[in-house]
Amino acid sequence: DEDARAFEPLSKAYSIPKDAPGRDVTMEKCLGAAAAVPMEILELSCRAIELQEGFAKMGSTLAVSDAGTGAAFCRAAMYGAALNVRVNTKLMKDREEAGRLNGRAVELMEEYRKIADKTYENVCGRLK
Repeated sequence: DEDARAFEPLSKAYSIPKDAPGRDVTMEKCLGAAAAVPMEILELSCRAIELQEGFAKMGSTLAVSDAGTGAAFCRAAMYGAALNVRVNTKLMKDREEAGRLNGRAVELMEEYRKIADKTYENVCGRLK
């Protein structure tokens, strides 16, 4: 819901004529707001991956598959969120801010996809 609310002003800003005064400022503000929500989703997905890793370590054999499933779902959410950050930063005029957001997304992806994959693989190993 928050993502939809953040995107609405951006969708309206796209209809502003390209030569209209203030369009660039409006677009930049809207693009930043639209990128902020998926960045938060990305960060929350990473936190959820950490939780799934812990659940897999302490979970019973009967419930451990839930941790593996959770890790897989959180990984997918992380990937989707990273794409949505990138689509919004692509058009930002402030390339420094775009680079900062993209760099943070890449860092999180590199770290947490490994944790998600390892958690999933560990769960699969326990189910053999």
